[in-house]
Amino acid sequence: KEFQYMAEPSLKHSNLKVFRQHGFIPQGTSGSTQVIGRCPFCGANKKFFVNPETKKWDCKICSRNGGYQKFLQQIVEYGQENFHGARAEALCLKRGISKDTFEFFGVGFNPVNETYLIPIWDQVHKEIYNIRIYRKDGILMNSAGCKSALYGWWSLEEPHKVIWLCEGEWDSITMTEILIENGLEDAIVLGLPGATTFKADWTGFFSGKIVHVVLDNDYDKTDAQGIFRPGAGRQGMLKAYENLRGICKS
Repeated sequence: KEFQYMAEPSLKHSNLKVFRQHGFIPQGTSGSTQVIGRCPFCGANKKFFVNPETKKWDCKICSRNGGYQKFLQQIVEYGQENFHGARAEALCLKRGISKDTFEFFGVGFNPVNETYLIPIWDQVHKEIYNIRIYRKDGILMNSAGCKSALYGWWSLEEPHKVIWLCEGEWDSITMTEILIENGLEDAIVLGLPGATTFKADWTGFFSGKIVHVVLDNDYDKTDAQGIFRPGAGRQGMLKAYENLRGICKS
């Protein structure tokens, strides 16, 4: 029989990106299917095993294991356990949002790579749809392999009549705090992943609702070189209006 050579899995496999984003450091391979490295939970070197093809993983020290979705869920829980003290206070001060509000949204802190984590649940609040990663350099990014979604859309299960449509997670969290402080808990807040990213298949969520669209105040302008720059906030509001006109109550 012809001998078939089994190549070692690549340490740079694209499916490893989400694990690296959350603290895994590839340090070698094990057999023909697994990459080993530092565990993002307990920090043990060469004890965290990942199959890049299936995304199944386990740690030989802290005994955590699972697949892709389980990894996202456990990273979120791990971050929430570590969201306290100076790290929590630093984010509260920087964003002007209370710790109670951040905890309400399940925001966490990953001490391994010093990033803040904002979980985005699926529509029925059962599985993690995405984890937004807030880095020390101020960059807010998606976890690899995840999709963009309306932030807070899991709240649509409740029969709220009023929706505030914001831009991004920070504004949505802030607006929620404002509404609660002013006794307006009968409204919910949704956040677009980007000012101009309103998707037509989201229109059903707004049927019969009173919708306030409050995107960033960046209007059309002409820059120093005389080039016209359409304001994303204004363009986004117009796009939302065109999609919701005739769908929502007002």
